[in-house]
Formats: sequence, C-alpha cells, structure tokens
Amino acid sequence: MPKASDLLRQGRHEEIWEMCCGYIKYDIKQFMTVQKRLLLEQIEALSKSKIGKKIFNGAVIQSVEEFREQIPLTTYASYCPELSEKMEDSLPEKPAMWVHTSGRSGEFPCKWVPMTASYIDELSTILYGIGIFSGAKKWGDFSPFIKLPKMMYTVAPRPWISGALASMLGEQTPLRYYPSLKEAEKLPFEERIRMGFDEALSGGIDYFFGLSLVLSAVGTNISQSARRVDIRPLFSRPKALMRLTKGIIKSRIAGRSMLPKDLWDIKGIITSGLDSSVYKDKIKEYWGRYPLDVYANTEGGVIATQTWDYEGMTFIPNLNFLEFIPFLLLLGSDCAASGLPGPGIRGSQKQEYLARHHCPLCHQPADADPDRHGCAALRIKNKHQKVARRRKNEFHFFNHRCGRYCAVT
Repeated sequence: MPKASDLLRQGRHEEIWEMCCGYIKYDIKQFMTVQKRLLLEQIEALSKSKIGKKIFNGAVIQSVEEFREQIPLTTYASYCPELSEKMEDSLPEKPAMWVHTSGRSGEFPCKWVPMTASYIDELSTILYGIGIFSGAKKWGDFSPFIKLPKMMYTVAPRPWISGALASMLGEQTPLRYYPSLKEAEKLPFEERIRMGFDEALSGGIDYFFGLSLVLSAVGTNISQSARRVDIRPLFSRPKALMRLTKGIIKSRIAGRSMLPKDLWDIKGIITSGLDSSVYKDKIKEYWGRYPLDVYANTEGGVIATQTWDYEGMTFIPNLNFLEFIPFLLLLGSDCAASGLPGPGIRGSQKQEYLARHHCPLCHQPADADPDRHGCAALRIKNKHQKVARRRKNEFHFFNHRCGRYCAVT
C-alpha cells in the first residue's frame, strides 16, 4: 500500500481520500464483507498459534457462524500469562510494539496489548484519514493536506496508546512535533506541554491531537495571562515576537483578552474521551473550531470516528470485528455461573447505535487514566441507516490485532 505522503507529493488527492476514508461510503453489505473476510483471516492465523489453540480448545472454525457457536467470549485473563508476560512466541505474529493500560482496574498491574507491523500500517492509514476529517468541509476537500504537518505533543508517551498513535501517524507522513518525539517521551507532562507551546509560538501549529482538558486549560491560561505578557524575552526570537504581536492586535480589535485562535490558525483538532463533549464549546471559543471526536481504546485501537459534519460516529471496518448482543441475553441462565455470555447467543451486526457504556474491555471496569475512553453516551451512525437507539445493548468486537474477542458494556 502506498504512503499518504507519496500520493500527496504526486498530487493524487482523490486516491488519498479513497485509501484513508473510503470506508465511509460502505453500505452494510460492503462493510460486513470486509468484516467477515478479515475475521476469517485472523481465525486461520490464530488457530496455528499457541494462544489460539488454547482459546479454541480443539475447535476447527471455518465460518463466522461456527465461530459464534463454538467460541465463548473471553476476558483479558483468558489470554494470560501469554499477554501479561509478553510471551511473543505464543502469538500468531511477532509484535512490532506493545502498548499497555494503566492497570487501575486492580486485577492486573497493567494490561499489555501486542501490535503487529501490519496492524500499525492499517491503523496509521485510518489515523491519517481522521486527520483529513478534522480539517475537511466535504468529501474531496484538499485543504487539509500538508506536506509537513506541525503538531503539539500533549499525550502520554509510549507505551501508552496515545503516544503509540502519535508515533504511528509518522508511518504515513513526515511530522514536526513540538517538542520532538525523542524529547517529549523523556519529559514530565507539564514540562512537555510548556516546551511544546513555547516552540509552537515560533513554528506554528497545524493540528492538535490529545486531551480536550489540555486545550481548554491552555486557552484559559493564555486568556488570563494576556494582559501581563512580557515580550522582552522574545526580542531574540523574531517569529515568536511577530506571532505574539499579531495576537495582541487581533484581541484588542475584538475587544477581549487574547485567545489561542489569535496566535494560531488550527486546521484540525482531534480529541478522544469523556471530556470531549464537556469542553467542545470552550475549545471552539478558544481555538476557533470544534474538536473531532474519536472513539478509541488501548485494546481495540480506533473503533469509530466522527467525520467533517461532526454528527455521530462511523465505525472503522478493518480494525475490529463488531457485533451487538441484546442485553437480556446476557442475563440468561446459561451464563449465570461465569457472568459471561456463552456461545451461540451473539446478535446481528449493525453499523450504528446509541449506547451508554463504561467498559472498553471484556466486561471489566475501565481504567481511570487519560488514555481510557469509556464512560460516555456514544452515537454511532452510518449515512445509509437511521440511528438505532439501543441503550441496553452490549457491543462486542473481535480484535484483528491479536485475535481477542472483547466487549464494551
């Protein structure tokens, strides 16, 4: 697969859209064709590995239906000690990197998740597409395309998933992070934020990816401190001095305190997490545009994203296998002993839903760290369907990265 930067250099903009964002055109049949094909590929690969033989327990799976009937749902514990101890020889493919959660749910010190090179390539393509959505006004809009995007590094470093996502984006295009990835991953969070914005004052910012809270806090800080700005330290930094001077002039013409939008013309903002809906209006006020919301977690990568209309979210077809289970079936007597649904009760696939959930992994409590993305009402839609309001459904997905069948409750 070509890199987005190569297509951009050759002026093949429409091909970039199709490669990175084409899935939003899928109808249900096309979506499920991709889902089933990839699921069967993963089942075949998993069945030959040590961990797959453990999970399948002798079952020979040749169809999606057989998978539903014979393989029960699992928890993270089902894949231990293979994952918790990073036993790479037990996996279908050697991971290119490992990421982990905070482990604050208490059962494990942390939950390690492997990422293969092929998965990183797929995910990096999706991430580039999300960047396009954050700056585009319609399909085919070329304005978001930049040969060397400049971004603030405001996320937790690797092996946290947010830091891994930041590094993966570099698989598709050269990036200029403030501060650089090498520096950022060594710095404490507050120092990383301070240095990043100091460098961006000279270099500018094109995109922001990170926590909504950080954007809001920076906006508040700039607004409150604007009247006591000391420009003398910037005399040796002409670009920073000019940017700050223009920002002061813009704010005075507008008759208000200086805001980040007076300093930077942001092309796109991408956020994820519970606080996105809380801070989105404040972010628009401070930064001049709404954030694009993404539904992601450590175990599943990116599961769904908004597009340029900022209405609802669209599932990603090629990273996880998606299913819905009617809530009442989860309470059946067949599952009472284990607390998990047994085989043969999984519901039909749908591309959109409205569900209140709190757990992005296998029926377990969400970890309370900045890289977790649960605890929110999530509306998933596809333009070919009406929005299905299913507040009591449970959403399950098969992770194409390592063959885990997980659930969101």
